[in-house]
Amino acid sequence: MQDLEDYLQNSIGRSAQATLATREKLAENDNEMELWTHQLEEIRAQIALKELELKKIQDALKKEAGLSKDARQTGANEDGTPADTGQTGRVSLSAEKIAILTSRTGQLESQIIELKKQEAELIDKIKQRFDEHQARFDDSFYTAKKWQQTLDGWQMFSDTKKQEIRNMIDHYGEGGTVVVSTPTPGR
Repeated sequence: MQDLEDYLQNSIGRSAQATLATREKLAENDNEMELWTHQLEEIRAQIALKELELKKIQDALKKEAGLSKDARQTGANEDGTPADTGQTGRVSLSAEKIAILTSRTGQLESQIIELKKQEAELIDKIKQRFDEHQARFDDSFYTAKKWQQTLDGWQMFSDTKKQEIRNMIDHYGEGGTVVVSTPTPGR
């Protein structure tokens, strides 16, 4: 969703910014949509944190994979010095710790997948609600257009009526006779 917003803001221009502003205004006026937007932000934050933790664990496991087998098992190099992954002075991880980290990696991956599903569901709900509001706007615009056409029709009728009255008055002023028939009751 953030990528979509960035694309709309930076690629398409004013109409996209207007769309985003409309969506934000709708969120302010639609409590449920505002809740969904807030939940979406929270889920994205959770995903970011879990992805960061996952990356740290994967990096640690990659460093561990680079050590010799003896260094992983004993915590020492072949010459008896402590196994070190570099400048940190950290001794290599035990097999038990590697198993725990591997398990945690699986947990994080499944949590990220679940959070991304929730994110997709919320995005769909927000898009659907936005489309509903857009459809209402389109209906209102169509109704306003029809109303304007009706007003234009009445204005044209009124103008025509006024012109005919003027023609009748002009004709009567030229000595013509105007015959007005009055309905008789009871017929």
